[in-house]
Amino acid sequence: MIKAVEVNSLNYRYKGQENDILQKIQLNINQGEIIGIMGPSGGGKSTLCYAIKGIIPFMIGGNMTGEVK
Repeated sequence: MIKAVEVNSLNYRYKGQENDILQKIQLNINQGEIIGIMGPSGGGKSTLCYAIKGIIPFMIGGNMTGEVK
């Protein structure tokens, strides 16, 4: 399968926060797959989507480690 998205060891902390909102995220999405991201409010769902789209850390700031391809 051809990978459409690959996330390796992703950690992200918003500016001014003490704790990472994303911790050690590993995710592979293959071309043609449909996925759902579920979880509680404040759990990092939108933040993960922002990372995949390249919005963080470039437009929002904060501290990101790991890799998103």
